[in-house]
Amino acid sequence: MNTKIIKIGIFILLISIIIYIVKNFKDIRNFFEKNKEKKLIKIIKIVLIIIFIIFICITFYKKIIQIKFNIDWYKQSILNDKMNLKYDNMIIKEMNFYEKAISKEYEKQNPQNPYIPENFEYVEGEWNTGFVIQDESKNQYVWIPCTNKDNNGIEKLQRTNYSKTPLISKDICANEKYEKFIESSLENGGFYISRFEIGNENNIPVSKMGVEIYNGVNIEKATEIVDSMYDNENVNCEIINGYAYDTTLNWIINTNNIEIDILDIKNGEKAYSGRKKYNNIYDFIDNTMDITLENSYDNVILRGFPYQIDNKVEDIRIKNEILEEMLDRFSIFKDKNYFSNNSTLSFRTVLYK
Repeated sequence: MNTKIIKIGIFILLISIIIYIVKNFKDIRNFFEKNKEKKLIKIIKIVLIIIFIIFICITFYKKIIQIKFNIDWYKQSILNDKMNLKYDNMIIKEMNFYEKAISKEYEKQNPQNPYIPENFEYVEGEWNTGFVIQDESKNQYVWIPCTNKDNNGIEKLQRTNYSKTPLISKDICANEKYEKFIESSLENGGFYISRFEIGNENNIPVSKMGVEIYNGVNIEKATEIVDSMYDNENVNCEIINGYAYDTTLNWIINTNNIEIDILDIKNGEKAYSGRKKYNNIYDFIDNTMDITLENSYDNVILRGFPYQIDNKVEDIRIKNEILEEMLDRFSIFKDKNYFSNNSTLSFRTVLYK
């Protein structure tokens, strides 16, 4: 039987007893006066007093619990308001920084001439088709050309809402470590991203072909892994941010006829780098969800394609609308390391000087 129904029944019984006692108080008192010497009457009297005391205690206990709940709720609401205000200020600060940076003139900005960081070398590709470099350990990165202007053929460095009604709008998201990245990307006309999602090669993080990618890590562990990749003052290596992801995605979409690569990944199964490439970047258009440095009110923003588009959709307009929904932002709590049963959770990096 439902315990809630039992509690309600007991409560109604107690109330009924109290009402009966109040209405017949004079008769009950006379009865007890006449039989006060009898042992059974004394016992009944004691039991009734105990029941009444228990009822009073339960009532006061519930009131105290309710008062404590109200106080805790009020305190939490104050903390939430402070956190939301702090986060809103972060968003405003970032928007102001971006608007100021995007409106400047950059005399040395040259997307067509990618710089090569110290201790890196050229591998293959052109600036507009996927300019690839690698470090001394053969970790590979691809140049993403960008500018601060609406320039046909070169993507503007920006975040994008792909859906008309986004699940999570870019306007309520804030990035970590965005200042140096934005300045460097606009001054130099581009940045690099890892050619592959970061893989685990003998417990060493790498950006290489055919390596098992990190699967099921949270933002804290991913940050720890990326921070261990380079000890080089001339290059910055970080988890990809919202500006880098959207600029790269726009470039790929605008220069290719894309097909979404859906991996059939079950819990515990392995995924490897190097399946399908666009502009010399592998595994960007698939259901492997990427952790980013973008946050939404203390939740981590994920990017990727969590479900499959029907390749049989012939109406391009409908297909594009479906695709827009798939390009949305998704979020998880910072300490979590999963998204869904059929999507693996990994990350890739940006590289800039």
